[in-house]
Amino acid sequence: MDDPAAGGRVRLLSLAVFRLALASVTWLFLSSGCGTSGGGDDETQTADDDGSQDDDASADDDGVGDDDSIPPDDDTTPDPDDDQTGSDDDATPDGDDDTTLPADDDATPADDDTSPPLDDDATVADDDSTSPPDDDTAILPDDDSTAPDDDSTVSDDDTTHAPDDDSAVPDDDSSPDPDDDTVVPDDDTTPGPVTDADGDGYDALGFGGDDCDDTDPAVHPGAPESCDGLDTDCDGEPGPDEVDADGDGYRLCAGDCDDINPAVHPGGVEVCSDGVDNDCSGSVDVCRLEGVMSAGEADAIIVGDAWGETAGSLVTGVGDLNADGLTDLGVHGAGAAWERDGAAYIFYGPAFGTMELGSADAVRYSDTSFAYLQPLSPLQDKDLDGDGYDDLLLTGTGSSFWFRGPITDVAATSTADSELVGDWYDETGWPTTYAGDLNGDGFLDVIVGDQHSNRGGEWSGAAYVVLGPLPETIDLDHADVILVFEDAFDAGPDAVAGGGDFNSDGYDDLVLSSQRNNGMGAIYVVYGPVTGTVDLEDADARLVGEAPSFGTGESLCTAGDVDGDGYHDLLVGAHGADDRGAAYLVRGPMFGSNSLGAAEAKLSGEATYDGAGMSVAGGCDVDGDGYVDFWVGAPYQGSGGPNAGAAYLVYGPVSGTLNLAHADLKVTGEDAGDVFARSVSMADLNGDGYCDLISGAAHNGRGGSSAGAAYVIYGGPL
Repeated sequence: MDDPAAGGRVRLLSLAVFRLALASVTWLFLSSGCGTSGGGDDETQTADDDGSQDDDASADDDGVGDDDSIPPDDDTTPDPDDDQTGSDDDATPDGDDDTTLPADDDATPADDDTSPPLDDDATVADDDSTSPPDDDTAILPDDDSTAPDDDSTVSDDDTTHAPDDDSAVPDDDSSPDPDDDTVVPDDDTTPGPVTDADGDGYDALGFGGDDCDDTDPAVHPGAPESCDGLDTDCDGEPGPDEVDADGDGYRLCAGDCDDINPAVHPGGVEVCSDGVDNDCSGSVDVCRLEGVMSAGEADAIIVGDAWGETAGSLVTGVGDLNADGLTDLGVHGAGAAWERDGAAYIFYGPAFGTMELGSADAVRYSDTSFAYLQPLSPLQDKDLDGDGYDDLLLTGTGSSFWFRGPITDVAATSTADSELVGDWYDETGWPTTYAGDLNGDGFLDVIVGDQHSNRGGEWSGAAYVVLGPLPETIDLDHADVILVFEDAFDAGPDAVAGGGDFNSDGYDDLVLSSQRNNGMGAIYVVYGPVTGTVDLEDADARLVGEAPSFGTGESLCTAGDVDGDGYHDLLVGAHGADDRGAAYLVRGPMFGSNSLGAAEAKLSGEATYDGAGMSVAGGCDVDGDGYVDFWVGAPYQGSGGPNAGAAYLVYGPVSGTLNLAHADLKVTGEDAGDVFARSVSMADLNGDGYCDLISGAAHNGRGGSSAGAAYVIYGGPL
């Protein structure tokens, strides 16, 4: 940078040289003259008292005392003098070039006085206290702007003596003002680079640091990952659990338990009994069944293979036939219309989705006569020989068959482990079921119906009990117990129920029905142990229908101990009650003859001719609240179309009269004419501890006209 002070000194020096040159020229001119030459005196003879040089007419320059004001003059007397030569002591401020006398105020350079007046020379060592430009090196206060500097601050080139506000670095002032340099403290106010803007102790990448985000103090090397999808610890990528692969808005670190399925995440909607933890709650939740749904929304649907198959005409839980710990599903199919041989199709639990009947895991079919399943209560034991494997019973025409478990293949009734032989003309065999342990010997017993038996009169009907273990073959005329219905044309039993201890004496008891008895229908209870021939007129208890033609006893089910009093209770179906049908809950123990009108509860059909109670099931808890629940079929109910059918779930406990329109769940048949819920059953097919709902629709058309279908709806918690 140019130094304005130095420029000023050069101009002053130049002026002084010019003035000295001008004076010299003037003096030469005056000394040489412009006229005739002479000796000793060269001017007009006036006012002169010596013979030497004299240039005026009034003054004298003889050196003794002269006071003229016209130069030249060289005396030493202190009077006015304006010459240009040495030794001058006047006090008048005119030109002077001496180097000895003090008190000098000329403007000529080269001056060596030590007094502190105004000084403008360029010589080193200066002591003035004013503020012209100065370049000396003395350590004294200084406020110039030229470097080096001799003021009392350190490493500073500003123009202020004290606190500093320049933008140059380094700076050492002590004022605590905003600053952007690299030395502290500083009061600089000029913005500039900051290496750790967020103050997290890590320099930014642009300043040689490794802080990948210098605007967020939570982001720096070593910071914990925060499940925000960002590289919080500056390692080049987010944490491996911070991805959202399925795009459902939830990361693994935020609780998404399945980052492949976008329907699965915290807060997801549970799909009832699909085996998936949809809401990532830590358990495979299932839903409490409520409201109205179509059978087409069932969790599993088994479809008949061909027209006329009538799959689902009978459905039930058949026990654990493959020994995997889960109850299996049995679906009856009559066979294609041109075969009509009938078979039991076994689907190992649990079942999901839509399957064809022909895809069953195991099959038992009749190769001699019509064969079909009998609905079973989940309370009934099914291991006849006590080997730890559940077994299978099939009802035939004239005979019934026992197959020892496990059952894993396709086989005909001719391969059965035991055949209980009746009368083909009497169509012995309907119904056949487990009777429980009637004599307390540790083996299950079997009861077989014979509706056309004439033992109590023409077509009075009878039932045969064979105590376990079963022989390979037995003629039912030699059964251990024969139960004979009261009157001709009772045509019993329409239904049988075993496995319940209704009087709590430790022996299982038997329940049989005849819906034709005396035009009112009757249910007979026979307490075990029992042997020989028993006339049902002498049964331990008799339940009578409320009115004629009510179809009382069309269906029966051992319901378990519904009210917790230690006695098993009974569910009775009467499909014609009040022209709409009903199901009755009768509490144990039961003695004597009583009308079903005195039952603990009556579940009445929703509308006329619904046929409610044509099928009933109970004995287990669907919602896990500790109470037994009830599943009632009404195969002619018309909400899904004429005779589409419906089934109703009623959560226990129940008492009094309840119209099924107010049931907790109503499931309607898919199409008109399906006759959905002609057969219903309950069992825990998926092993989750909640009872599941099973229904059949023998005339559903999914697989062809009357190909039929069976449906499973999984239960779930309250």
